[in-house]
Amino acid sequence: MMETSLLFLRSTLNDFKQLLQYQAILPGLTPYYNHFYTNEFGKNEFLVVPDTQMDSFKIIVESGNSNVIVNQDDIPTFITGDRVVVIGGPFAGVEGIVMKYKHQKRVFVELQGVGRYATAYVPGAWIRRVNA
Repeated sequence: MMETSLLFLRSTLNDFKQLLQYQAILPGLTPYYNHFYTNEFGKNEFLVVPDTQMDSFKIIVESGNSNVIVNQDDIPTFITGDRVVVIGGPFAGVEGIVMKYKHQKRVFVELQGVGRYATAYVPGAWIRRVNA
């Protein structure tokens, strides 16, 4: 099983876009998008971490302290088939089933006899499991 890691890059937007041209020869190179914000065209933009937050993060990571706690409890992991409700963002109130579409987990709503309809990407923090 391949391990997933994050690589933080300090760059100008133009230099970053040039780097993305190498995705074909660097198969793990995938930009991370800000899933809590959309621009005026309804698109998620690349995630930008402010310098102050990155500096604080580096201090914690470089400390080597074994008492560092990573808290992602409020961002649960969902698996295909989970029944969920979207609790935030433009799709708030949508109930459906988690399914993969183009390598991303999305919330699908099925209209019986008509078809399945997928939301755009929804951050895990905006989704809650519901009882079947």
